[in-house]
Amino acid sequence: MFKPILGNSLVTDDPSSEVAVLLKELVFLTPGIVTRGTRIWTGALSSGEAIVIKYSWSNTNRAFEGDLYQLASEKRVIGVATILNCSTFENVLTHLHAGGSPAADSNFRDPHAYQIHMQRQNRVLSRLVISPTGKPLRDETLSPLQVAEGLLAGLIGHASLFFQGGILHRDISPNNMIIIDDSLPQLTLDSSPVPTTSDPFAWIWPRDTPLRGCLIDLDYAIDASAQPSGALDRTGTYPFIAIQVLRGRERHRYRHDLESFLYVLLWVCCYPVVAGSANILSPFDSIWPALDPLSKWHDGDEFSVASHKIAHVIDDSMLFGLLLERFRPGFERFKRVAREIRMTLWRLPGLNRCGLSDEGKPSEGRGDEYEEQGGGGREWLLPEEVRLGVSNKDAFQEVKKSMQWLVATLKD
Repeated sequence: MFKPILGNSLVTDDPSSEVAVLLKELVFLTPGIVTRGTRIWTGALSSGEAIVIKYSWSNTNRAFEGDLYQLASEKRVIGVATILNCSTFENVLTHLHAGGSPAADSNFRDPHAYQIHMQRQNRVLSRLVISPTGKPLRDETLSPLQVAEGLLAGLIGHASLFFQGGILHRDISPNNMIIIDDSLPQLTLDSSPVPTTSDPFAWIWPRDTPLRGCLIDLDYAIDASAQPSGALDRTGTYPFIAIQVLRGRERHRYRHDLESFLYVLLWVCCYPVVAGSANILSPFDSIWPALDPLSKWHDGDEFSVASHKIAHVIDDSMLFGLLLERFRPGFERFKRVAREIRMTLWRLPGLNRCGLSDEGKPSEGRGDEYEEQGGGGREWLLPEEVRLGVSNKDAFQEVKKSMQWLVATLKD
């Protein structure tokens, strides 16, 4: 519905219903040399409502982000940004590399191999117009209450997207949850209300209770029932990727995104580092460095990051507790929630300690054995479980309860 015109504005494709959009500020530019080239602008409609305009080169082997936003809207998902328009332009294979040949690249002497490579790596330039606007959880100006409200909104949006929309996000990070900016006029979309009594997903969150934030960025999202896309780039933002995804041992599941929520909470509570007694040097500084507590997670390779998380987050509650002592002033109440989410993710049945469990493989007959034993003695996870014997839905409810407690106590 929108197309570029001269100047910092856009109009709809329908000449009879032109809508000018002012591009105000470039707020995000993907760092690096080989990237999707994502650029995000804040903007406003001619009527004054704030919006976001996102340009990126999307992998054609993935579901298009605009289509997933549209599906979420059709499924009446809550807590997720709303798409106002999506457009696509040229793609690498048919436009930029039209007429290309293996001779142009010394790595490809075989025309067939060249064609396969180009198809796997093909990208299309897309533009999304999205509402609302806000501050990401990484914003240093957010108060502890705003961070808690943003985490809760992201959790609700993620659950609604998955359970209601059938979409798995796969890139939970502080950049992809925002606190809505109440200082700007936000777009209000007409929508017929669904009575709570007839809403089968009211258990996720009551529609008549507003959320202060929302989940954004469906670049890596997939249909939860779909097979892997075949795209070669990693799904997720490195420090927040779940252990088994880092290790390449499991297909991305709901539990892996829930694990990423814990890492996001730890991150926003530790950064920016504030000098103080909690950050003095200690014998454990090599594990959680005072000046950069989670440096191991953004500097190490996949194996070392996964091993660090297993040893110091899952296996040793004392070492995990030392990380919580790195939290910034004002974030003390987040410690209880961090401990509770850790137990939700990895608590072993009947024990007060945590351990990492692998997902079982149906080809090994494990599903049948589970039915015969009623789950007793089973040491592997089912695809729809977060921890042994605890479903995705039940684990979500546990984390939601913890987050609601946190928001309520911070408001007191």
